Amino acid sequence: MLGGRRIKATLAEVLAGSVARECPQEGILLPLLWSLAVDELIRGLKENGCYTLGYTDDIVTINNGKFLNTTSELLQDALSMVQQWCDRTQLSMNPQKRVILPSTQKRNLRRMKEPTLSGYTWQLTTKVRYLGLTLGKELTWQTRLKNLMIKAERAFLTCKGTSGKTWGLKPWVVHWIYTMVIRPILTYGSTVWWLRVRKKSAGQSSAS
Repeated sequence: MLGGRRIKATLAEVLAGSVARECPQEGILLPLLWSLAVDELIRGLKENGCYTLGYTDDIVTINNGKFLNTTSELLQDALSMVQQWCDRTQLSMNPQKRVILPSTQKRNLRRMKEPTLSGYTWQLTTKVRYLGLTLGKELTWQTRLKNLMIKAERAFLTCKGTSGKTWGLKPWVVHWIYTMVIRPILTYGSTVWWLRVRKKSAGQSSAS
């Protein structure tokens, strides 16, 4: 975001120059700079009727409607705004994150006109990963919970190899590993999906 930029600073007099170093991926200043840059885009999308969320450097836009092509046209309008913003700020989007997750009971989506951005056609997908959470097209947590259990089991098997019945780490160390490694995997995002435990199955729709 900062590479190749020209900057101006005012301190007694106006100083101009080029950015010599880019902001590191985990830099403390990065969230603030990105918020200042992307705020205009998020506000514009919301004013245009698109429900938009932004967190760090990720943006998600939600459109709904009764007809697929109408919804697709609304999404295309939103992407046109994104394109104009990218051109104006000289920024670009990650091609790997340009996906559309349609949530509909209609099985035939071939007639849906796929939106484009910078000449790139956005692909339809059956699941998407956003901020570490996996969302399926049914908008249930079944896909998320399956991936979560696989990851937790792998971590558990790795930790299990460090001790046995008569050898290995002390019990308090094993408990610490569980608390610091396995439990965070199981509870990540639980503030969002914990209501699923009230249902008989993770595959139940949210409306049931």
